[in-house]
Amino acid sequence: MFARVRGVVAGMLLGLAYSAHAHDPGLSVARLRMGDTQLSAHLTFARRDIEAIIPIDADGNGLVSAAEFATARPHLEKSGSGTIEIRIDAQRLGAETATVELDASDALHFRFAFVHTSGARISISVPVFAKLARGHRQYASVRDEQGDLVTERLLDAHSPAFDLPLTNVLAANNQAVIPGAAGNPRRIIAVQGSRWDTFSDYIREGVWHIWIGYDHILFLLSLLLPAVLRHVAGRWQPVTGFRVAFVEVFKIVTSFTLAHSITLSLAVLGLIALPSRIVESAIAASVLMAALNNLHPVCDARRWVMAFIFGLVHGLGFAGVLAELGLPQGSLLLALVGFNMGVELGQLAIVAVFLPVAYVLRQSLFYRRVAFSLGSVLIALLASVWLIERSLGMDLALAFAG
Repeated sequence: MFARVRGVVAGMLLGLAYSAHAHDPGLSVARLRMGDTQLSAHLTFARRDIEAIIPIDADGNGLVSAAEFATARPHLEKSGSGTIEIRIDAQRLGAETATVELDASDALHFRFAFVHTSGARISISVPVFAKLARGHRQYASVRDEQGDLVTERLLDAHSPAFDLPLTNVLAANNQAVIPGAAGNPRRIIAVQGSRWDTFSDYIREGVWHIWIGYDHILFLLSLLLPAVLRHVAGRWQPVTGFRVAFVEVFKIVTSFTLAHSITLSLAVLGLIALPSRIVESAIAASVLMAALNNLHPVCDARRWVMAFIFGLVHGLGFAGVLAELGLPQGSLLLALVGFNMGVELGQLAIVAVFLPVAYVLRQSLFYRRVAFSLGSVLIALLASVWLIERSLGMDLALAFAG
């Protein structure tokens, strides 16, 4: 029976490892600018997201040569029109020009130019969601000819479109004014998405990111697994009361929250920046060290210290997500607070499920041998794979398959 349970747990964790590779939902950005008769659209996708639709890396070595991109370019330009759909009063606009570029960071840039006529409403939709990984999100913004923000949205497969009065956007272009205080004119821009919409969207994005952030979840679980145990004379024993476990979890979660909030804010404000490879590798290393600490305790009584130190690194990872989303400059603070709050809500949801179950099972052989010991071993193995892949910039699954 024990062997069967252990096999099930192992299978679940290995399945999670596979999911971490197979179901990264991705983030993209769409920036639109409208004039009286012209409309331009600039869409940015990670290459790996678009390759789910159109192969670009022909030899599968993880790098795209100039020849490979030249071969794929016609297909990208032809299919690129399907990444966005724009209608004026239900009439679809055809792109006058369409170009695609691949930059040094492996991001694909689609640029379109449209000519439009007058109408009552403009509708913008993202039909490509149906072909992208489940859970893909897109930050979309619309600006007038002078660059002033008209609206901004977070789109996904469940809400892939929005519309707004075209006359309001064009009125902004024409410097429409109304009397302000003391007769002074002030500019009017019709913002279809309120500040509360922005705030709530980024809360949802924060919750979503922590739930799909397998490395963040496993780091947190590695620290929480021993919260219902205590290390005495070289052995792990169950704690005597719920209060002891609760206080330990509170210290860990609070330290992690404080730390990643600090670096997330500093990174978003441009006060600190590290290459993505270094940050992602350090996050994998944090998961590995937290899991190994369960097997050979070095930092036992003060795991909250480990949570704080490595939480600083995880905050830089969260900042990378916000950078990909494209933070709205007009609502920077709201977006930052909303995303961070979403991360905390997602984190607390995990703790709320984990702690009562762990406390009830803490005295069982299943918890100590399977969930804690075997779980920590499997987390350490998975984190080791991540560390190798991220530090070397390779996919071990593809390497072994080749």
